[in-house]
Amino acid sequence: MEEEPLGYRVGVYLILVGLMALIPFLASEQLNRPDYRYFFTALFLMIIGAALMWRNRPPKRQDVQRFRILKRKSKEKKEG
Repeated sequence: MEEEPLGYRVGVYLILVGLMALIPFLASEQLNRPDYRYFFTALFLMIIGAALMWRNRPPKRQDVQRFRILKRKSKEKKEG
């Protein structure tokens, strides 16, 4: 299995941290004293994380040619 690039993994981490930063904001919102520092921090982290994931996404996997003979024979049986 191929390993994802470091930038991609850092992006995933930042998105998760951003989602966790939303929890204190939502709690403060329930107390009718919203602390928008948590909200903007979470938003910033999620945007940076998404940008890192987008720029460093792993290459598309190539089609594996295993069992191509068996696949072709099963296709021929279905057609004829």
